[in-house]
Amino acid sequence: MKLILFWALLNLPVALAFDPDYLNGITPPYLVYLKSDYLPCVGVLIHPLWVITAAHCNLPKLQVMLGITNPSNDNEKNIQVVGHVKMIHHPYFSITSIEHDLMLIKLRESVELNDYVQLVNLPEEPVREETMCMVSTWAYNLCDDCE
Repeated sequence: MKLILFWALLNLPVALAFDPDYLNGITPPYLVYLKSDYLPCVGVLIHPLWVITAAHCNLPKLQVMLGITNPSNDNEKNIQVVGHVKMIHHPYFSITSIEHDLMLIKLRESVELNDYVQLVNLPEEPVREETMCMVSTWAYNLCDDCE
């Protein structure tokens, strides 16, 4: 069943739609904060019961938090904290490689969709290989060769 679920997911045209409203520090409502005692991670809400993230984000005491606009602000009012019932790694994931670094998190209950928590908009057409895509996070990397 796990293999079928990942096969179906990986055959979806999975790329985030570009939305200029989320530039300049505005957090996309589909971004999920995965807080742990070790390191935080980020995921994307793809269904009211499912989050996709990196498999290396299977961390101790993981808290799934939605509606966060700034992870360092303890006074946010629109946060939903949801437990999870299972984590499903890509069947070929290995901690020694970045290949297949995907994981699905099944939430304990459906999240409430609102202005602060929404599903990501997936493209309706397949995305061509080598298409430039954007990744949402609260941190960023600089590279010398970026165009």
